[in-house]
Amino acid sequence: LMCILCPLHYYFGGERGESELSKLGMGNVEKGSWLCWVHCGFVWFVVLNVDRCIFSAQKSFMRRRVRWLKDMPEPRATTILVEQIPESCCSDEALRDRKS
Repeated sequence: LMCILCPLHYYFGGERGESELSKLGMGNVEKGSWLCWVHCGFVWFVVLNVDRCIFSAQKSFMRRRVRWLKDMPEPRATTILVEQIPESCCSDEALRDRKS
C-alpha cells in the first residue's frame, strides 16, 4: 500500500512540505483532494480482507473444535459446570435428588 500511496502523495499531493520526506505523508494531501477517495478505497480494501481472513480462521477453528469435542472421552465431553450450589446439596446424592 505504501508503494502506491507515497508516490501519489508526492506527485499529486498539492501541499508542498518543507522536506522531501514530508511530501510522502498524508499531510501533503490537500483537503478535499481526490486522493482522499483513494485512501477511502484502500481502507475498505484492508477492512474487507481482514474481515474475510478472520471469518475464515474462525470457520476452520470451529471445525477443529467440534472434532476435538467429539473425539473426547465420554465423561469429560458431557460434563457441565454447576455454580452456587447450596450447602444442603453439596453431595452427589442431594444434587441428584434436587435435579430430578
